[in-house]
Order: sequence, then C-alpha cells, then structure tokens
Amino acid sequence: LGFHNDLPNNIARPDWINILCMRSHSENRVSTSIINNQDIIDYLDEHTLNILSQPIFVTPHEVISVHGGKGTEGIEEKPIYTKNSPVVFCYFEKRTQSITDEGRAALVALDDALHAVKQPVFLTPGCLMNIAYDQCLHAREVIEIADHEQHKTRWLQKAFNINSLEPFASNMVDE
Repeated sequence: LGFHNDLPNNIARPDWINILCMRSHSENRVSTSIINNQDIIDYLDEHTLNILSQPIFVTPHEVISVHGGKGTEGIEEKPIYTKNSPVVFCYFEKRTQSITDEGRAALVALDDALHAVKQPVFLTPGCLMNIAYDQCLHAREVIEIADHEQHKTRWLQKAFNINSLEPFASNMVDE
C-alpha cells in the first residue's frame, strides 16, 4: 500500500488513524512507514513544490470503499501540496495521477522524496501507532517475507477518528 494520506473523493477526512498490531510474525519484515510533511517539503525543490501546488492532479476512487463500482463522478482536479493549509499534502502514491507531463515529472520527484525520507516502523503484537493524519503520510511496505503462511495471518486493527462531527453535520442523516 503506497504512501498516502488521501481518502480519494471522500467527504470525511480523519484527524487520526490508530493502528493496533494484533498479529505479526517476527521473521517477516513488514513496515508501517511514516513521513512527516515537513521532511518532504525540506527534501523537494521549490520548482517541484510549485508544480505540486497546481490543480493538475486526480486520484481515482478507492476500489475498497466503492460498493458496486463508481465511475469518475466526484473526481476533481486538485493540487497535491497546499502550503499554509491544514491539509498540506493530499496524495496517494501510485494512484494519484497528473493531467500534464510536468505534473507527472513532479510525481516522480515526490515519490523519490518519499522513499528518501521515510521512517519504517515494524509493529509487533500489542503495539499501537497513532498517526496525525494531516501531519504525515504513511504506507505499508513489505521488505521481506520469510514465512508466507504466517504473513497470511498478519492482522492490524485500524480505526479512523475525527476530532469533531460538526464539519460533517450537513452530510449526516437522522438517526
């Protein structure tokens, strides 16, 4: 699962993601890697950040959250990087695309930056990771699988949380 902090085209965006490791075999090296937004900004040059600030990027609907399929409805062109915004980066590696050649080149530079500054975290059973969703990107990276059968039973419990329901009140239904 590539680096991301974008739930493409969803109304609600979590403030926090909590990941509890229930099962993980010690011989398998599977990382929940994280990157602080500021590390990405510090790594990239000003030209690339300017391109990433343009509304020339799209992220298709996430297949896992689409019931029965969904076309391109609701997908909009948007920037990946928005300086001085509560959501500085809005990106999903290998899914976010650009409508321009310059944008595609900026995506390559961004992906290079992500892998240069990432911090791998190897969760073991009982470990709880709490991620401030808008402050970083995260990914699952398979480094090495020594025991395939044990890898099939790896289990992380995830919870997406928001600080307040108020911003989403207009989207709520009674009861």
